[in-house]
Parts: sequence; C-alpha cells; structure tokens
Amino acid sequence: MIAIGFGTGGGCPIDSLIHLLCGCRDEATRTNDKARFSGLFTVDRAQHRDLRAAVEQALALPVTLIAPEQLIVMADRVVTRSARSIEHYGVGSVAEAAALLGAGPGSRLLMPRRIFDKATCATAIQRGKAA
Repeated sequence: MIAIGFGTGGGCPIDSLIHLLCGCRDEATRTNDKARFSGLFTVDRAQHRDLRAAVEQALALPVTLIAPEQLIVMADRVVTRSARSIEHYGVGSVAEAAALLGAGPGSRLLMPRRIFDKATCATAIQRGKAA
C-alpha cells in the first residue's frame, strides 16, 4: 500500500492542494498499474482539519492527522531539508515524514516532496511490499 503525505503553507488554496495530490496519486499509478493507496497523511494543524473533508471527498481516501511531535521520528529519513519545516516541526519535510509514517514500519519514499503553489506532497511504501 502506498501512503500519500502532504503539507501546506498558510493560505494554501484547496484547489491547489487537490491538484497536487491528484498528480501525486496519478504518478504513483503510472509507475505501478496495481498501485493501491492506504490514505493521505499530514500534520495535525487547524488548516488541515479545515481542509480534511474536501480532500477526502475529492480523492476518495481518508485523511489521517498526525501529531506534530510524531514527525520528528522520521527526521533522519526524509530527503528534503526545508528550513521552515525544520523550524516549525523539527523535520525537513512534513509531506515526506507524513508519508513514511503513514506507510508504516520499514517504509521508504517512492516520490520525494513535490511542490505546487503552497502545497507539498510525497509518497511512500512499506519496504518489500508491492504497491
């Protein structure tokens, strides 16, 4: 199963986020026609709680909100180093850390962070598992 992680900057338009998430999902599907998705994962903050229902409806996948302090567990495993993300969450990429946490123990990044407008996303899969 593939997990999609995402993050947003302040004032991120919902259309931009959905556009990016659909693109990430489609890219994972193009590289593996049997791709299955476990859901969408992001840090628990007010903006993400407000966007949750619209994202779930648009992608037909559940959104899991992750406590900010849990992201730090993945700090050594993310490949992106955003100074802003490190300052706020202690991890180089919220999207990558959320995807890795969502994919579970032994996960690896399939697609590092992508950016569109004020939104970011990444995908991860559990090691040794088919998508």
